[in-house]
Amino acid sequence: MTYNENTQVKKNIIIIGAGLAGLTCAKILSDGGAKVIILEKQKTIGGLVSGIKENGFSMDIGPHYMVLPKKSTITSEIQNILGEGNLLEFPNFIQSHRAYFSGKVLEQFPSLKNTIASNGISFIFRVICQILKANIKKMFRKEKSNSGQEYLKNNYGKLLYECWFKPYYSNIFLDEDLPKEYVERQFPPPTLKKIWSFLFSRNMKQDKTKNGNGDQIYFNCYPKFGMVDLIDKLKNHVLTKGGEIILNAEIQTISHKKNEKKIMYIKDENEFQLRPDVIIYGVPPSISLRWFENVPNDILVCGRKSLAYNSIMIYFFVNLEKIFDGWIINIFDPNLIFSRISQQNYLSKHIAPEGKSLLAIEIKCNPTDEVWESSDEKISIVVKNDLEKMNFFDCQKIYDYKIIRIPCVYPKFNTIEFNDQKVVNYINSYDDEYALSHEFDSSELISETVVDFQDKKDHRLGGMLVTMFGAHSLAQKILND
Repeated sequence: MTYNENTQVKKNIIIIGAGLAGLTCAKILSDGGAKVIILEKQKTIGGLVSGIKENGFSMDIGPHYMVLPKKSTITSEIQNILGEGNLLEFPNFIQSHRAYFSGKVLEQFPSLKNTIASNGISFIFRVICQILKANIKKMFRKEKSNSGQEYLKNNYGKLLYECWFKPYYSNIFLDEDLPKEYVERQFPPPTLKKIWSFLFSRNMKQDKTKNGNGDQIYFNCYPKFGMVDLIDKLKNHVLTKGGEIILNAEIQTISHKKNEKKIMYIKDENEFQLRPDVIIYGVPPSISLRWFENVPNDILVCGRKSLAYNSIMIYFFVNLEKIFDGWIINIFDPNLIFSRISQQNYLSKHIAPEGKSLLAIEIKCNPTDEVWESSDEKISIVVKNDLEKMNFFDCQKIYDYKIIRIPCVYPKFNTIEFNDQKVVNYINSYDDEYALSHEFDSSELISETVVDFQDKKDHRLGGMLVTMFGAHSLAQKILND
């Protein structure tokens, strides 16, 4: 990126949070000559993009990959940070996704249409009867429920609800009863014409998830030695440039006065003070509000900390070179304790010892669920039992495991914040204070040499690219102000 060399860079910049956003921002600011200090509450850096090295394995915190533009400054910088040949590309990455549904591992997403088709004529007849019966009852029903669950039963029948809708939503929202408005947008009320067209169209058995990648100028990729390699090299780059990363730093108070900013934090039971010129909040905007006083009520409402699901990551070390042909299996079965399985060595053989595989399994749960408080040994036993039910590999080949618990990862549907930008604007209203925002125009990511790309906004950019671009943009703004 090009910076205004005639501008005096403010030297003392404090970044709160050593996740991917904070580290990326620190890297750009350090390159521009700023003195950067990162304060991190945890013992490790990287946040949800961090990783752990153990027994020859490199374990990602959750299954990750990157979506990058083929021609952009961000892509070039990542390639430079990782080193020549250390960014692996996957041109047909969507084909590595699997789904476990109705007792089988499928090679494609289980659509409603092919689910009905695969169960035979008698099942189709029962579905038609239940839909017709449900819709006749609906005409005489006086009370209308706002419940998504009741909406589906009242329009599609209990059979389809139990065998498809319930497994479909449980993968994402567990036991939440989604609002009717949300469910209705995805599955409008069926009419006789729609039912006939839906069930008996010629291409019913050939309904496949479309691969939208085509010849787009983005590509899917993964660091050769795991995500932890990217995080470590970002850290080392910041330190080499004179930056500092302080772990186990519990921030107590922040004074926001112009030219008199002050951060008080505790580390190892000792209190420390920093006087920055600029403060950057690399943690979620709603969390950043805890360090502001007299926040307007409308900001507090939209910035409240969401109720969220916790995540338990179970890593199995397996005496097999390959467990299945693919990267990830999304689980559409509420009777199994986990929501997805990823074979991490599918992305790179270098993250596991030769001849061995790394299986990462995620349990999404409520903070009050019994599994969250269960011992590691008990969790591993339950997960192994469920894997044996799937019967897609020999569980006797598992020779060790590691479990990591991550609180408050996935917001529940009814508490997902759609207006974080309002919180960001509030934080940014303070002089020389900035919240890292993920709002941007995707066209800005593309090099000027690319002029013939028409559908860039239809591509799923991915959280890591969005995070890094937001950090780049903010760092450039600060350096050029």
